[in-house]
Amino acid sequence: MTKKAQIGFGTYRIDHITPEHYQALYTAIENGIKVIDTSSNYSDGESEKVVGNVITDLISEGKIKREDITIITKGGYIQGQNYKLAQKRKESGKPYSDVVEYSPGLWHCISPDFLDEQISFQYERLNQSKGRGYIDVYLLHNPEYYIGWAFNLKNKLSGEEIRNNFYARIKKAFEFLEELSKKNIIRYYGISSNTFPVSSSKYDFVSLEKIISIAESINSSHHFKYVQFPFNLIESGAFFEKNQKGSSKSVLELAQKHKLNVIINRPLNAITNQGLIRLAEFDIKEIPEEDTEKLLTVCSLVEEDLKDGMLQNLNLEEKTLESLTSVLDMAQKLKENYNHFGSIEHLKDIIENYFVPRIDYLLKIFTEVIKDKEVSEKGMKYVEDIMKILIHISNHYKGIANKRSGFISRIIDENIDTKYFNLSLAQKAIQTVSSIEGVDIALVGARKESYVKEILALQSTPAFANPGKILLRLKEELSKENYRTAEL
Repeated sequence: MTKKAQIGFGTYRIDHITPEHYQALYTAIENGIKVIDTSSNYSDGESEKVVGNVITDLISEGKIKREDITIITKGGYIQGQNYKLAQKRKESGKPYSDVVEYSPGLWHCISPDFLDEQISFQYERLNQSKGRGYIDVYLLHNPEYYIGWAFNLKNKLSGEEIRNNFYARIKKAFEFLEELSKKNIIRYYGISSNTFPVSSSKYDFVSLEKIISIAESINSSHHFKYVQFPFNLIESGAFFEKNQKGSSKSVLELAQKHKLNVIINRPLNAITNQGLIRLAEFDIKEIPEEDTEKLLTVCSLVEEDLKDGMLQNLNLEEKTLESLTSVLDMAQKLKENYNHFGSIEHLKDIIENYFVPRIDYLLKIFTEVIKDKEVSEKGMKYVEDIMKILIHISNHYKGIANKRSGFISRIIDENIDTKYFNLSLAQKAIQTVSSIEGVDIALVGARKESYVKEILALQSTPAFANPGKILLRLKEELSKENYRTAEL
């Protein structure tokens, strides 16, 4: 029987202040999930805090022992609090070494001085006091940021110089991590890279073959034991792409040959040329399109009424009035664009980054700034209707996504036993990649208890007999034009 990977809990969007996130992780560990993956930059360190709190609580309650759990965390990103700290250090003349200033608000660094300080912070957030606690696995987090940054420099280095510098940076970091592993501050180390599975001709390709040789040059009994990369039904390069050993082996095959532990991420979120694709079904409630049209018309009229009349009579500060009127255009924007968002994933991104900040701003203005009862009530009703419209439009795109999900699920069903037909697409997607030989841990993000229960149901499910065949059929079918149009 094919060995199946264990499922790990990915904490990319988990934070310290949401009780639901705490409960989801608590339930997962209490019911047998043993691997927890986090990072210094997930929710700006808040993810590590909730991991530390949940594990501490479960240990104090006698439900687990520390050695039952594998804590994986990562370092490299300089964002949020780290970004402010790095800026202060630079301004004071004591910058971290070899910082990659990738873009405003996003730097990257894997130099020993940076990692040393990061690990101290991470120990504290994870409730792992030095001398008693430990980090099981420490990963350099997407070190290929250096490659992208270096290729964009005005005084460009040659491709060979960039690659030489990149692997020199890796070696310096590995030497430092090797010393930490000897002191039991960390048990093992490795790399999480999005470009392990890509073609070796890509400019930012990271060669596992070269990484292994670096570790061996440092110590023949090195503690480089883990690699992490994306792998899912659509992003299947880790299985198909022969990018190692003179194009004779895939990254999965080489990792298996060297007895490395392979962690795969994003089993349910594929990044494609058409954007993000969520490998799951969506719950929807059908809403007639004419209902959406009516609400849009009503909200457009309210926008005009507020901007052209009601707000002008309130003696608001000029700056407040200007900001407020600039935001009161959401109905008009939606009316012009709601048939052109492309996918539910794209729409979710727009809602989160464009509409939610505007809605939050209006709620604050209409509840705290505007004292006129009629205007305040009209504004609050407008916000309520805008949120309804967004739900209506989301349902429309979820319906399109469900056609795509059904298409993918049917292809999987052609290659599995009928007893697995009742699994959800998310379960089938996780089960497929978890059944691939060489995969040791499949990370799944689950911010709700309901998601955790769906994952836990897979723990006793035997591996699929022919996961490679499933991936091949999907690779063939998903390259066809009818899939790109999403009109399946």
